[in-house]
Amino acid sequence: MKIAIILPEKAIYRDVWRAAKLAELLQFLKGADGAEVEVVIGLPRAADEVWRRGEAEIKAIAPRCIVRHLGWERVATEMALRMYPAIQSDLEGIHEVSIPRDWGWNFTDCDAWIVLADAWHGAVLPLKPTAFYVRDLAARYVPSAFGQDLHAPYWERQTDAFRLWRQSHAVVASSDATLDDLSSYAGVRRSRLIKVPAFRALPVRRVKSERTADPTLLWLVEPDAGYDLANALEGLRIYKAEGGLARILVAGVNAHRLVSSELASELRTVPTWSRKVLECAALEPIAHESDLRRLIQRVDLVWSSALADGENEGLVRASAANLPFIGYRYPQSEMLAEALGVRVSFYNQSTPPEIADALHLASDATSFSGIERDSTLPAPTLPEEWLPVLDRLLR
Repeated sequence: MKIAIILPEKAIYRDVWRAAKLAELLQFLKGADGAEVEVVIGLPRAADEVWRRGEAEIKAIAPRCIVRHLGWERVATEMALRMYPAIQSDLEGIHEVSIPRDWGWNFTDCDAWIVLADAWHGAVLPLKPTAFYVRDLAARYVPSAFGQDLHAPYWERQTDAFRLWRQSHAVVASSDATLDDLSSYAGVRRSRLIKVPAFRALPVRRVKSERTADPTLLWLVEPDAGYDLANALEGLRIYKAEGGLARILVAGVNAHRLVSSELASELRTVPTWSRKVLECAALEPIAHESDLRRLIQRVDLVWSSALADGENEGLVRASAANLPFIGYRYPQSEMLAEALGVRVSFYNQSTPPEIADALHLASDATSFSGIERDSTLPAPTLPEEWLPVLDRLLR
């Protein structure tokens, strides 16, 4: 029995990590006939060195899986139906579909697909029984991060994506709040929804070499509207102006755009006095999961200014290192914090004063005496918890 895990075209380190964690679980399962599960992961094309590093990180977690080069191709629906006449899905009114390619079998040698869903792909043509794994529906809460107006291409693709999700064998999420969104916003029937546990990171042991009274704050951020940069920067400026002692480490896939000549458009309207706080911050890029793990080893606090990250990266990594977390309060984040047992300092509104207060509260409540803190191993996610998904795909 062979299962394909197919990543989105715009996959970043968190998607690759989740695909590897899922492969790790699936490879320990057996089908109803007792057959072992073979896992194939579609990893998007990249420069050879970057792709090989991604493959190596997947293999480190799930050594038995097969990793293939993946490319997403958009095809006119009429042409796709001529290429694959056996397709049963209702595609009326959909002008283009997305097909995952591996320059071999295009994953049709697999018995089923689990697609890490990204609505930007639009309607994914289900050449095999398909389940969609949905991290969140952030576009419902922060639409400006996905399209500037109602005519942006994203919204038509999202509509097409939802139509195929509704016809899939299953749609999977790790949060009750996201399942509610899938039902009320995406229109997926409850009978198709399956809840699975959130993936948990391996424990991280802090290895800070400097022993000072001042903490180091890791700010996970991307230069887009989903991270509310204007309020976050002004909140950080207030925190520092009021005597906040934390040293700031800014990290993200595109963190360099916060200070480079390619200044992100979201920053151009931010007042200069708010942006100046970045002058005393260190910037670190995150290309792979191992980059983030190394950063976590050096810090005392984790802050994410994301407005709607359903499987909050900061929370998951704070849990792995037994560190306090600061972030915006929303249902998925609260549920995850409770499940992981993370010490949190939430702000109820993304406003500069509330952000500054949350940063003060977290840093003042934490001891930085230099005593090494041992992280505790969270309860593992069990392979059997994914059996309902396999049963739905292979029934």
